[in-house]
Amino acid sequence: MAEPEHSVDWQKRECYQNLLMIPRRAWAWEILRRNRDFANVWARVDSSPASIARSRASIIKACNEALLEWDCLWADDPGLGCSDATVFWNPRACSSVLRMRALEPSGAAAFELSQIVVPSVLLETRDGMQHVLFRQGSRNLQLVVTGMSIRRPVTLTADVFSSALKPQIRSLSCFHDLLRTGDLLDRYFLADARGARFMLILQALDGWCAGASQREIAIALYGADRVKSLWNDPRSHMRDRVRRIIRRARFLLNGGYRSFLLPVGN
Repeated sequence: MAEPEHSVDWQKRECYQNLLMIPRRAWAWEILRRNRDFANVWARVDSSPASIARSRASIIKACNEALLEWDCLWADDPGLGCSDATVFWNPRACSSVLRMRALEPSGAAAFELSQIVVPSVLLETRDGMQHVLFRQGSRNLQLVVTGMSIRRPVTLTADVFSSALKPQIRSLSCFHDLLRTGDLLDRYFLADARGARFMLILQALDGWCAGASQREIAIALYGADRVKSLWNDPRSHMRDRVRRIIRRARFLLNGGYRSFLLPVGN
């Protein structure tokens, strides 16, 4: 599997520093967009419209069903990182997608998508489901809405599943604060405590995809001096560490990225 086109120089650690503070779910896209099979299928299917107007509320009329193999409903170009890409995940795979039902509006409590300050995208799929994504950089909140069309004012009620109660309640609180403040608040999108580890894995993945040797990857991760002194150590600690990192990277690339769509510990 070769590397899809993107601009990261895998040999430079500083190229990954901007990922240190991204929220957990954003790592799923950073891994998936490097999957060549995904990138090739994305390039073949019609991503209608080809580009999303970056207005407050944009509309997409159908999902790319070919991408469902990767639990993705619709996505921007895989060349775009998590801070720039619009990505809709399959609600069945992503526990933080907020389930809601749209009903006839009742007084001043009506919800109007066009009045939300944060840019949003509405994805309408053939099964009649309405998927909404609010996004500010790598922070995003995804809703799946049944019932009435949300192109006009409606009353939204939560349809929380007990099997994913904690992430659903967190997403519901985030949505309430979005309505109250007009912002996706930082406290709902904390960086994963293992961000530094994930950066290392991602850099190793890019090196592996580029066809680099384990030693070349080790130099990028730990520096030439450390590799020179430790690579041939009979105990093989550094070699084993690099092998484990590459093995983990390949696991994440080939489906393990879905773990980032679930609560920690799943």
